[in-house]
Amino acid sequence: MARAVATVTSVAVAMDLPVGDVAVIQNSNKLALRLLPCDVFARVAPMGQEVAALELELLNQCRRLVLAMVAAWRWDAHEQFPD
Repeated sequence: MARAVATVTSVAVAMDLPVGDVAVIQNSNKLALRLLPCDVFARVAPMGQEVAALELELLNQCRRLVLAMVAAWRWDAHEQFPD
């Protein structure tokens, strides 16, 4: 687990994300980590066990939903965002 935490931390720091603490959310066959204060969630799996099909499908569904919302949104030049 220490090696996974160190790897995730170094990747986040390389992406200029501030990492001061790592909270372990779940420690099973895959490790779920929350990096603070940048508030990033990371899942880590051993080599050969990376299964991202569910995450990719969820990402695609979210992308389609956002595109549908943008396509349905009608913007009037005089409208303002609500407070």
